[in-house]
Amino acid sequence: MQKTLKKVLAGLAITGALATTVSAGEINVNIYGLSYHLKADQAYKNAPRSAFNSDGEYVYNPGIGIEYDFRNKGEMGWSAYTTASYFKDCADYPFYFVGVGARYRNHFFNSSHWFWEANLAGAVANAED
Repeated sequence: MQKTLKKVLAGLAITGALATTVSAGEINVNIYGLSYHLKADQAYKNAPRSAFNSDGEYVYNPGIGIEYDFRNKGEMGWSAYTTASYFKDCADYPFYFVGVGARYRNHFFNSSHWFWEANLAGAVANAED
């Protein structure tokens, strides 16, 4: 557990260090919560944090993550980004990951406030089972 925590802290430190070495960019915070399993018959039955009932179809997975996007705030198009996150899986085990990737973002129907994005990333993950 301590080795895993050290890896996650190292990932967060690297993400933070990369973020501070550039003059502009976006920092995003991800808050994890409710997950839905599309195939209810394959869901984790009696999950420790099942929501609404005990069939494991809806499960609360608390967690937090941070991302750094290297584009100038508000810009559209391609950019690189880094990510580091932690959450509890459906069996109440910790799940950590750190990664880097590319992101494409564009306005949604020429709106100045709404946009869509596609992400492609590689990550190193650590989970217990």
